[in-house]
Amino acid sequence: TVYKEAIQVYAQPQLFSAEATDDAVQLTWYDINQPGDSTIIFDSGDVSLFSGLTLSDCNECTAFAGTLFPAWLGPSTVDSISIYNINESAVDVTINAYGLTNYEPVQSLEISLSETNGWNTFDVSWDFSSVFLIAHSFSDQIAAAFDPSISMAGLWFLSNDVDFWEYVSVNDALIAGNWGIRARVSYGGLNVTYNLYRDGALIQADLATGSYT
Repeated sequence: TVYKEAIQVYAQPQLFSAEATDDAVQLTWYDINQPGDSTIIFDSGDVSLFSGLTLSDCNECTAFAGTLFPAWLGPSTVDSISIYNINESAVDVTINAYGLTNYEPVQSLEISLSETNGWNTFDVSWDFSSVFLIAHSFSDQIAAAFDPSISMAGLWFLSNDVDFWEYVSVNDALIAGNWGIRARVSYGGLNVTYNLYRDGALIQADLATGSYT
């Protein structure tokens, strides 16, 4: 049996803006065809807002706190991973990388978070063809840092006894925020085209760039 994993789940165009001129309107948006090399950050950048989360109602249990890196990166290489250590001492954790539909890690690294209340960065060279998750272990004894100031439910985790990613919740209420996980990524972008509609009617098809007048 041969399987092909094809994930093409693209968000609507981001950073969309419209600027009026004397006789036209200039529309622009982020072009996901563009390659790049940057540190992908989902937290607010203010570490004073960070909090820690541990597993409860268990003994010597482990789970993985995971951050999803989007499909618009296209084929990409993770060059380094940064984990924020909110624990009061150095702790040993495992960094895993996953595909979106595979619950077994495709990459793994055993590391020590020696920098307390700070970022710990580790060089890797991990290749991905599309959507991927970067995760690190936490437990009932080791806390995972997260930024609760981000107003979205982004705390995905994968536990030992559940074979799917789920959101952290307390009393059936989702916790808003993002994990303290960053990655330096070199990405190739995607080969997509854009359609432009006005009042539901198609006015331009197969645009190859992120702008239209």
